[in-house]
Amino acid sequence: MSAANFASMRSSASALDTQAQSIDTNADNLTSTFAGAPWAGAAKNSADHRAEEERREHRKVSTDFRALAKSLTSDADRMETLAKGLVRDARALEDNMFSVSDDWTVRDLYNYELGFLVADANDDAAARAQLEKLQQQRAHEAANETQHLRGQATELTQIDQKSAASINAHLDTIAKLTPASADLSKTRATQDMATLSGKNLDGSSPSDAQKEAAAERLHAAADLSEGTRDALRSSGEAGISQQKFDYLKEVAAKLPDKVSNYDDVGGDLSPEQHRAVQGDVADTMRILGNPSVSTLNGDRGGMDKLPPNVRTLLTESPTGTRSVSRHPADAKNPNTTESVATVELKRFDDWRGLTNTLGAGDQDLRLGSDVDRGLLKQGSEIAGQVTPSTAAQEYTADSRIPNQDIEVRKTLDAMLNNASGDHQAVHDFVTGNDMKATISGGGEYNPTDHLRGIVEHQWRPDELGARNTFDWLKDPALITDQGHQGVLTGETATGLARYLSSNADSLNHLEVHGGGEYTSMGAVNPQLTQSLANDLVPHLGGLAGMPDSPLSNHFVSGFEQREQLSDMIGVFAGDPGAAQTIHHGTQDWIRVAAFEAGQHPEMDTGFASGAGSLQQALKDGLADQYEAIQQNSDYGKAIHDNQWGAMYDTASGAASLIPGVGPLVGVISPEAKLALQGDPDIPGAGAPTQDLRDLAQLQSRSGVNSLPPQIAWTDGYLQQHPEAAPQFENFMTDGHLDWIKVHNDPKVFTDLFAQMPESDKWKTYYDGGLQADDLNPKPR
Repeated sequence: MSAANFASMRSSASALDTQAQSIDTNADNLTSTFAGAPWAGAAKNSADHRAEEERREHRKVSTDFRALAKSLTSDADRMETLAKGLVRDARALEDNMFSVSDDWTVRDLYNYELGFLVADANDDAAARAQLEKLQQQRAHEAANETQHLRGQATELTQIDQKSAASINAHLDTIAKLTPASADLSKTRATQDMATLSGKNLDGSSPSDAQKEAAAERLHAAADLSEGTRDALRSSGEAGISQQKFDYLKEVAAKLPDKVSNYDDVGGDLSPEQHRAVQGDVADTMRILGNPSVSTLNGDRGGMDKLPPNVRTLLTESPTGTRSVSRHPADAKNPNTTESVATVELKRFDDWRGLTNTLGAGDQDLRLGSDVDRGLLKQGSEIAGQVTPSTAAQEYTADSRIPNQDIEVRKTLDAMLNNASGDHQAVHDFVTGNDMKATISGGGEYNPTDHLRGIVEHQWRPDELGARNTFDWLKDPALITDQGHQGVLTGETATGLARYLSSNADSLNHLEVHGGGEYTSMGAVNPQLTQSLANDLVPHLGGLAGMPDSPLSNHFVSGFEQREQLSDMIGVFAGDPGAAQTIHHGTQDWIRVAAFEAGQHPEMDTGFASGAGSLQQALKDGLADQYEAIQQNSDYGKAIHDNQWGAMYDTASGAASLIPGVGPLVGVISPEAKLALQGDPDIPGAGAPTQDLRDLAQLQSRSGVNSLPPQIAWTDGYLQQHPEAAPQFENFMTDGHLDWIKVHNDPKVFTDLFAQMPESDKWKTYYDGGLQADDLNPKPR
């Protein structure tokens, strides 16, 4: 113990501090170099981000270096103090005729036998008694010192063990921060892909340790830090290291020649490890295929960085035609055959392989990749060709695939599901932005045609891909986001709404079975129609030209004409559930607008005019759909009859779809709740009659009723001006206006409303919105 020397720990701590300072200096120099560069634009932003990302990564390492140095210094001080104390106390005991063994046992070395002999020889009883007392005292002292020294030694051992554990933990953290990514290169990727494919470059079989190391490096490369992900979400531009980019490019280059064989990579690992490697292959493609990901050297992701077999799969026409021989249904001779042209889905095995691989990936990496743009574009083109059938369709010439119709539809649904979480890709699919990379042969991308492929395809109830593609548009956090995600949400909602409006006539008269029979989108796709209604209800205010409020998306562009709004509403009215959703959503927005205007009557009159326009558009839209159903074939009307009867109970209020409005609407619009309950005493209520009369009844319920928005306006006004509340005392319940009480005496309430300051402005602009053909879209 006396030879213990803790200087080496302090020396190591000092070296770690010096290394940490060097890392920080290099990181700061890298950042300042790019910060001072005389260039601008997206590339500059990406470079700055990557430099800052590198700086953060370096800081993580230097921070842990400093933490380890501090731990070493602190532990050295404490251990040295304990060690010196043990040596000091042991020497003092030894000077006092005690021995201290290696296990810190203290023994008394005093020669009591000699003392007893002397005392007995002199017949000195007092001396003997004194010796016996001394022996007891020193035995007690030895026991106490043994306990003391062992306690100190135990504490020293514990600190030593904790220090060792702390050192190992810090080293493990540092290793996790740097080793896999530090060993990324094109050469290493070649070696790793050979190892994961079952054969090292030298021809030997890889050991478990080699496979695990290769899988670890692939995982480190096929990942993006949270900072990089946040940059892609918030700005659409981010950078990664050149080493990572080069490694991923080589991984992609070494994938099997057929996409359907991607599953072979890591195939001899455990099932869990194999699936993890498949996920990393998927993430490799999404990162490499992302044109918003770049390096400081100027390399950038995109469709052209993907393996050729994936790139052609995502860009070239996915369908074709082939001839098959069939027995005509009306042929009398059983040997008679005829040649029929049928749809062929090209490279079906590759599509199944790609969707399976992508399904294993990190779904949070769907951040603007051309992989997802290609999936949406190709999925819509396949959807436009694949039709539901009671008989199995032969979409490929591969006789090894049983139940081809089911398998093709499952794969098509998987394509859309895989891409649905990529908000940037869905935005571009709807708007047409940045979709050129998905077109081969110099063609042009047409968003209308591709939206039609998804919207007009007859989806089965258990096929969720189309619905999931747009389902995020109603996410309150995205709707109210002020940054890039809010832009994507608003512009996508605008594009979808404008598509439905511009194509209302064709969507209300879809030809089915190719036999001159027509019906509406709501009848063909009830679940999708309901889902889209839910997605767009939160944006009705903006589409009607209402001004921005804390409840709306600030990037929705309103329609120019009220007819455009009514056309969109009419499309939703083709399904009873969607019609109810859009009806209640419209009424809720009108009340919300009135409440906002009541709170701030001196502000923009767009709330009043927008509410009036929305009210009239609802009435006109329902009337348009009612007329369309009458014009359609008997087949189409029969479908609507059945749906309006069987699906009426799916109706529900849409208040919860408007961000932050649920509690408000619950207070100011009890009519919505009562209408759903079917109270015959409340205007707007009614029991279903299980045929087309339901739509007519809903249409009659959508007539202009100025009382509900006046109640909402007054409730908003009274919240800001409680001094005016006493005159409405007879209409209040729990501090709010009671719709039932107002309904029982509407004339008195209307007279009181007319006396409110600036209530005439609400009426004037609300009535103007009812009558005007032009909307008043907020300025851009």
